[in-house]
Amino acid sequence: MEIFFEKDFAKISYNSANSIIIYQWLVPPTDLEFKHGCEQMIEAIAHFKTGKVVVDIREQGTVAPYLLEWMTSDWISRAVAAGYTHGAIIIPTDVFTQLSVDEIMDTVSKKVISRNFDGMEDAVDWIKKQ
Repeated sequence: MEIFFEKDFAKISYNSANSIIIYQWLVPPTDLEFKHGCEQMIEAIAHFKTGKVVVDIREQGTVAPYLLEWMTSDWISRAVAAGYTHGAIIIPTDVFTQLSVDEIMDTVSKKVISRNFDGMEDAVDWIKKQ
């Protein structure tokens, strides 16, 4: 597993055996950290030339409404242009976080094949088959 980006709030690594990016939120990020982490995901997609991403948001916390708007109106289009095609999203059990995830996924699912999971193993198994 090659580490592409690592800070105290997020880690992005690359599984070369399966050509998968693993993006993990480690703690709830500040708004600037959230945007920076999302931008790093686009860079990783372009760098590794793969559109398959497992995103673990169990530790992400809730996302501010203006950041949800930024993701759906700006970020997702750029991520798709960079090559983002498939997303396996590991979601938390927290209801409030799930609501913000649902809002993002409504837009993402129109542009990227995606599915939600409870754990890493199921997410990786699914995305390997895509």
